[in-house]
Amino acid sequence: MPNMACMIVHGRAWSSPLPSSKHRFNAAALSSEISSTPGTSREVARIYWDLDNLKPLPGPQGLRALTTLKECMATACSAPDSLSACDVELHAYCNAATLRRLSPTLRAALVSGQGHFLTSTANFRQAVDQAMTASMLEFARLHGSHACIALASGDQGFAKLLRYCRSLGCRTVAVCRGRPYSGKGRSSRWARQPLQAASHYALSWDDVV
Repeated sequence: MPNMACMIVHGRAWSSPLPSSKHRFNAAALSSEISSTPGTSREVARIYWDLDNLKPLPGPQGLRALTTLKECMATACSAPDSLSACDVELHAYCNAATLRRLSPTLRAALVSGQGHFLTSTANFRQAVDQAMTASMLEFARLHGSHACIALASGDQGFAKLLRYCRSLGCRTVAVCRGRPYSGKGRSSRWARQPLQAASHYALSWDDVV
């Protein structure tokens, strides 16, 4: 796993060591950005992971992705120390074909109910997208400005949904393919992709896995 993560914060590239059991995100720049923004302390946080589009790596790396996603989410969507990884729910979605290819260990972790949940759909086009959209809309409408929502997906078509969640007052995080290098031009191009641009914060999937 890389030891640096690049997160786009309000259109700017921001880098910090990835969180681990010994070191969570604690960059002063990000903490200051969040704490100075009114209303950024959120009571509920949920990650929606599109397993059909962003597939986990096999073995222990797949399990580490669960922890990394939740820790990044806790940092991006809360005032300092007000939300921890254990407060974040992770809801993974996939079709039946993808489910069969998941490692037994990862599948067991996702159905454990300990902050992880797995929904499997039929093998027809848009089934996963429809299930995720329905759940995300319900969550956003129910909690509004008290919610923080992360979407981990390679499907840029979800940008409209994230924008709608933002309009309800939700804080939003996009986890997307690609690497937003620190060079100004490359970071800007990556950040302007529809899903990244629709969210408050964007994180590269390469840094998660």
